Amino acid sequence: MKNLTIAKRLILLIVVSVVALILVGVDGLSAAIDAQKGVSQVRDDSLVSIKTLAGVRSSFQQLRVNVYAHVLTADDKGMAEVEKNIENIIGTMNSELKKYEGMLSNDEDKKLFEEDKQFLSQYLGMLNEKLLPKSRKNETAEAIAIVRGEMRPVAQATSEALNKHVAFNENMASNYATKVVASVTSAINTSIATIVLAVLVVAAMGYFMLSSIRGSLNQIRDSVSQVETNLDFTQRVNVLREDEIGLTAQALNRLIDKLQGNLKTILERSASVAHSANQM
Repeated sequence: MKNLTIAKRLILLIVVSVVALILVGVDGLSAAIDAQKGVSQVRDDSLVSIKTLAGVRSSFQQLRVNVYAHVLTADDKGMAEVEKNIENIIGTMNSELKKYEGMLSNDEDKKLFEEDKQFLSQYLGMLNEKLLPKSRKNETAEAIAIVRGEMRPVAQATSEALNKHVAFNENMASNYATKVVASVTSAINTSIATIVLAVLVVAAMGYFMLSSIRGSLNQIRDSVSQVETNLDFTQRVNVLREDEIGLTAQALNRLIDKLQGNLKTILERSASVAHSANQM
């Protein structure tokens, strides 16, 4: 540091400050990008998946209600309306399942989706092959027995599979949000550490630079004051560094050397003139 000029020290200080700002900016940008990706992931994937599965689950519950309504309806007109509702619900459910199939995220998600379709297919098979033929004939007792006997365990298993699948998506969304928060927190901590380190480094460099410049200038000032007050041309400034102030101190020392030499020459010539005058 002693051989560095003041200009180079200032450049070094500026470079350190700029690098610190760049590092903080990069950390902040990285945290913002991670947060943006996390929000997009949760909004465009997890929430849509949960909403779609919830729609399938809601449709299935409506289907079960309409199945009971079909069994308990005696007139043909009312039964036809209920069957139309059942067809619409099944169509909506199939559409939502097809939509979700395009959003599968991993093997576990695919496995749960296949379980959903398997239980739903089993339930719909019982509905079309066993229950509706009995219900259409107004064989209410036999139809209720099928609903409460064979179809209830399948319906419960289907509901549990759908609930499990929804919980899986909610857990994925929660885990991803946790990762994003951890990533952003890490970036924030890194930014804080970088800021603190940069402040300490810049402050230390600024302090030592200020102390160096102030000490050198004070030394020059004291030496010039000694020459001014006591006309002591033997005073010299200690050159501690090879910077601009050090070069100025060297130039001042050379000036004092010349003044001392000139005064010595004048004194010697004055003495010679005085000696010659005495002889005359």
